[in-house]
Parts: sequence; structure tokens; C-alpha cells
Amino acid sequence: MRWAPCFACFALLGCSNVDVVAVGGDAETIGRDAGEVPLCEGVGPPVLVGDGPTGRTLCGGTVAERTFRYALCSCRGIAFSTPVHTDSFDSRVAPFMAPGGRGGAVGSNGGAMLSDAMSFGGSLWVAGAAGVSAPASGSPVDVAGELRSGGPYASASSLDVTLDAFVAGDVTTDALTVGGALVTPAGATVTASSEAVGERRTEPVVVPPPCDCDPSVLLDVRALVRARATDHDDAMAGVTPQTLRDYAGDVRVELPCGRFYFDGVAGTGALTLAVTGRAAVYVAGDLAPGGAFRVEVADGGELDLFVEGILTSSSDIAFGSPDAPARTRLYLGGSGAVTLAGTSTFAGNVYAPRADLSTSGLLDVYGSIFVGGIAASGGVSIHYDTAVLDVGADCPADPIPCDSCRDCRNQACVDGACVACTSNDQCCSPLLCIAGRCQIEPF
Repeated sequence: MRWAPCFACFALLGCSNVDVVAVGGDAETIGRDAGEVPLCEGVGPPVLVGDGPTGRTLCGGTVAERTFRYALCSCRGIAFSTPVHTDSFDSRVAPFMAPGGRGGAVGSNGGAMLSDAMSFGGSLWVAGAAGVSAPASGSPVDVAGELRSGGPYASASSLDVTLDAFVAGDVTTDALTVGGALVTPAGATVTASSEAVGERRTEPVVVPPPCDCDPSVLLDVRALVRARATDHDDAMAGVTPQTLRDYAGDVRVELPCGRFYFDGVAGTGALTLAVTGRAAVYVAGDLAPGGAFRVEVADGGELDLFVEGILTSSSDIAFGSPDAPARTRLYLGGSGAVTLAGTSTFAGNVYAPRADLSTSGLLDVYGSIFVGGIAASGGVSIHYDTAVLDVGADCPADPIPCDSCRDCRNQACVDGACVACTSNDQCCSPLLCIAGRCQIEPF
């Protein structure tokens, strides 16, 4: 396999001295582990997930499509003091073009505090008993799907919901618009300056946690990384586990198809990871580049990046390609704070359920974010790539009987078998049952 010469990075990083530390490899022979799916035959990297007492071996596409169902999902809660916008596109059809399409659901297992204008292109699911607080006057909340709140909804501004609204408590808002039904429990009150609701119903409202945060289903990223410490393809790609542990200056690492392990990533210059094949990269410790951090995934390439710790950066980040975010995934296993101070563009899917994400600069995402908690004081835009819901299409079927929709590629699991759905509650949220299949919200 031939690689572009290193001067290609000058235009990308503005660097004056770039060290190319890895070149090429044989994509036909790298990464074939006994008993595993051949990584380089086009089905994606298989990873071992702690999905129960016995564990299961699944390829990366299967893990990704069941993990990244929401544009944003938070285990503990969301707090925004800045405008937030979500929409969606399908990278299999065309790259993102503004304005994006309807879609891009937001989920929180805790509460939601919204202090500015919010435009959710898909549904808003908030399971916490605190419900939704949006106190700012003149800051409308627009939900272009369903609203489901496990507690009251309180706002001094307007609320516009395109589909149904299920609120387990009082509703207090300025102008209220619900295209479908407004469902509240007995005894709840609705207070609004004006009201346009398709239907009013009184019945119990229960909102299941939308994000898969139970310890029994969390991906054990640390175990995945440690398992690769002595079982990797570094030598065939011209790198070692120590290559990025204490790098100096601007560095570009070029990786073909395979599985690659690094003892850590920390240094003093800009770092570029360039991937041309289907690759899995495993990093012990934290991902802590000292300068700008860039991840490039070529056409036909795919990357699952597993980091034992967290991501820390005070510089700009450019992660993945906005033209195909579904093909790039970052899994962080650490806890604590992930603080992004620079301008960040993530064109991929980020998984950090044990960590809290804090942003002070503009966060622009093409893909999705799954975190423990999120607090953003800079602008947030998330353009959800629906193609991630089908990246496991080439993965082999799991012969083990299903326990939930997660084992059925988000489809219905009934009596231990993956079957056609008959109701929405058989689907992994926020998917809806349409003609026997669990699908994204139909707009």
C-alpha cells in the first residue's frame, strides 16, 4: 500500500516540520485473530463488550448502531446556557447541507436545564423526575418530534412540539403548541398564555431512561484496551506502543487496516491520525495531545478509537470527515471531566458515559455524543448522521437469543427472538414501529 508523502499535511496543519511515523501495511493479512471476524475483509472490527455475565463478541458496526441512536444522550442530565440546535442527514445519500433535515433526538436520563433558545430537530426525552426547566423569557423551545418528560415542564417562553407531548407533572409555559396529543397525569395542571393542542388526555406518564447507562450494558472500554496490549498489529504498520507516549513536535501517524495499540498519547505538538482502511486503535491512559488534534478517515476507511481514559485538549480538534461521520467512533472509558476549550469539530460519534463534557467554545458535531453529563456555555450544533443506524449491516448475526432490542440491531425482541415490531415500546428509543420495523422518526 502506498501513502501520500508527508508534505500533504502542511496544508492541513500549517506545520513546518512534520514527522511521519507510520506508513502502510498489508491490508490483506493484518489483524486476523483466531476465532474472530477477519477485520480486513470489510465487516468492521470485532470488539468484546460486557453485555451481561458472559459477554459477547460483536463487530464495531453492531456496537455503534445500537449505541448512537440519539444525536445527544446524557446519563445524568443536560444543562445548556447557550443556544442548541440539532438536525439530521444521511451521509449514504449526500453530505450535510444546511439547513439540515428533521431528526436528531436528544435524551437525558436525568433532568434538563435549558436557558436559551432550543431547536431540537427530533424528539426530546427527559426521564428524570426534575423534568424540564427552561426559564428564560424570549427563548423558545422547538421540538420537531415527541416531548417526553418524567417530571414537570416549566418555562417562561413558548413551547412548540410537532408530535405528542407526554409530561409527568404540571406544564407551565408561555404559548403552548402541540401538534398531537398532550398527555399529563391526573391532578397535573396546564398553564399557558395561549394553547393550541391537537388532543388532551389524562393518564399515567412514565418515561423510561432513553440512554443505555446501566452498568450491565456499558461498554467496558478499559478491558478492550488492556486486551490489546500484547495482541496488535503495530509492527506491521511500522509503529510501537511507545510511538505516541511522549512525542515532540508535529506528528502524523498513518495507519492502514488493522488493530493498533499505544501505551498513551501525550506530546507537545500537533497530532494527526490518518486512517485509510478499517482500523481499530486502542490507547492506554488518556488521549492528551499537546497541540491541535486531527483525525482523518479516507474514503472506504473506518475507525473505532478506544481510549482507556478521557480526552483532554486546550487546542482545536478536527475529528473525522463531515461527509461520513458514521464511519468514525471514539469510545472513552474514563470518568471525570472532558473539557474542550478550543474550537472543536467532531465528525463522528463520541461515547463517554462515565465522564462529563464541558465546553466553553463552539462545539460543532456531525454525528452524535453519548456522555455522562454535559454543560455547555458555548454554542452547540449537532448534525446527526442517520447512517450510523445501519453501520452493522455487514456484521455477522449474533446466534445468542436476544434479551432486548439492543441485541436485535434496535429491532423488537420478543420471547428471546428478534421479530417484527408491533408497537413503539418494543423498539429501542427514540425509534418508532413503522410497518413492522423500528425506524427513525418519520418526517
